[in-house]
Order: sequence, then C-alpha cells, then structure tokens
Amino acid sequence: MKDLIKFYGVIALLFLYSTVKSQVDHRLKIISYNIWNGFEHTKAKSDKFVHWMERQQPDIVALEELVDFKQADLQQLAKSYGHLYSILLKEKGYPVGITSRYPITLIKAQVDEFWHGMLHVKIKDIDIIVTHLSLFPGSID
Repeated sequence: MKDLIKFYGVIALLFLYSTVKSQVDHRLKIISYNIWNGFEHTKAKSDKFVHWMERQQPDIVALEELVDFKQADLQQLAKSYGHLYSILLKEKGYPVGITSRYPITLIKAQVDEFWHGMLHVKIKDIDIIVTHLSLFPGSID
C-alpha cells in the first residue's frame, strides 16, 4: 500500500511540476526603450545598449526614436541581441519599432494622427502597441 501511495505521490508531483513549468514557459520579458535620437549616431551608445540587452535577455523590445534607422539597421541591431524578427514603422522623423525572439504579425502601422506613429502587432497571441506620444499637442512629424 505504501508503494502505491508513493507511486501516486510521484505522479502528482510530476503533474504539478509540468503544470508549473508550462506556466513559467508562458512568461515573456518585455522592454520598452527610448534610444534617444538614434543613439545620437554613436557606436559607443549602441554597443552599450546591445551589451545591456544581452544581459537582460528580453523576449520583446519596443523601441522609440529610431532616428535615421532603416529596416535593415533595426534588423541588424535586433540580431545583435538575439532577436530574429523586427518591424520599423517608418524611416523618417522619429520612428518606433519592435523586435522579438518570436514571429511578429503586423496588425496596423499608422503614421497619421500620431506624433511619431503607432505600431499594432501580435506576438504569441498578445496584442502589443508601440507608440511615442508628443508633449506638444497638435504637432506631427
């Protein structure tokens, strides 16, 4: 009888472990970061950011002020900290963008009626909106 109780105890623990592990696996680390005027075009600031991102190990990163970035630039930056997926809203003004370890589905990219624009994406069935609001109402870049 004790062996049967131990057996069911082990089964219950394995079930509990697998349930807890699957819940932990669904956690995502998301960072929103303003890179301040495209890192002010300095490699040292970009390198410092990449080093910090490597330590943080985020799953998703929303970025603001990607000044003078092209899609290829954002893709290269994302790749440097382990993200294979990225979307840049636009290439002029103060763009926003997003990078991820997981595939990104673009829902909406809107420039009109927003200061720096707005990205609505879906990653792992989670809707994410990236925007950068203005301190100056009525201004649009």
